[in-house]
Amino acid sequence: MRIVIHIGTEKTGSTTLQEFILLNRDVLLTHGVYVPTCLGRKNHRKLAVYCMHEIKFDDYIINRGLMNKKKRERFRQNVADSLVKELSELDPNVIDTVLISSEHFHSRLTDISEVERLKSLLSVIEADITVLCYLRKQSQLVESKYSTYLKGGGYSSFKSFSDDCVESNEYYDYDRFLMRWEKCFSINNVFVREFSRVKFKENNLCIDFLEFAGLKIKKEDVSFPEDQNTSFSNLGIIMMRVLNRLYIKKEKDKVRKMMRKRLVNFILNSFSGSRPSLLSLSDRNALDKRFNRCNSAVSERHGVQLFSSVNNE
Repeated sequence: MRIVIHIGTEKTGSTTLQEFILLNRDVLLTHGVYVPTCLGRKNHRKLAVYCMHEIKFDDYIINRGLMNKKKRERFRQNVADSLVKELSELDPNVIDTVLISSEHFHSRLTDISEVERLKSLLSVIEADITVLCYLRKQSQLVESKYSTYLKGGGYSSFKSFSDDCVESNEYYDYDRFLMRWEKCFSINNVFVREFSRVKFKENNLCIDFLEFAGLKIKKEDVSFPEDQNTSFSNLGIIMMRVLNRLYIKKEKDKVRKMMRKRLVNFILNSFSGSRPSLLSLSDRNALDKRFNRCNSAVSERHGVQLFSSVNNE
């Protein structure tokens, strides 16, 4: 059996891919591809949380009341027991591939010991592990991430927000990020591909992913989801920044909380469209140059040409 782990990165269409996988779960099953149900309906984020250090907390942990050490331990044990049980019950004569997907493997597992925890858990299953990762030019990543930041309640300017888009920030340093996975699962089992519409097979992310994952499924046999990511227009960005100053996301007042939610949806529906360019050409080039070293290292190690001069929006 083979386990395919799609680790993002963030802002590379992971939500669209997860919707695609959910939409075609039965089709995948007929082709011997199993998608675990115990890790989450779409995003298998539970597994990323399982791997995180005990001293780390994020919105998932806080919102589910897992701040307590004992509750966290019970959660982790439940994830491990459920996954091992579910995969152990699969018939190897019917299922040859297990598909796991979460972009939070990128943003949450920042220490090699956390990736090792995942490897240790999966080691009880007799399977070959394949790790798949889409990479996006950092200047595009930070622009896309800014929309998520605004949806999450942020109100800083893009200039201020993008100040941490530097090589010393491991979130943007693909070299250090991938080396953790390569050390745990071997570089021969870690595959990278550029997130670029013009480089996707048939210019379609979902079709490209089927090929990337080695799934021999015809496009005529699957259904395709609508685009899952909505970006703010320039006016929408201004409105979100004003809104986030007036209404904090974690409003305790239920009326204000509901009001904020309705206003966010209104702005998304009324002031969205193609993603605006938040960087001037000179600023974009300067930002991209910051990552020449780490991107070149990844390209050389994996034998791929990342981020050529071809338009890769």
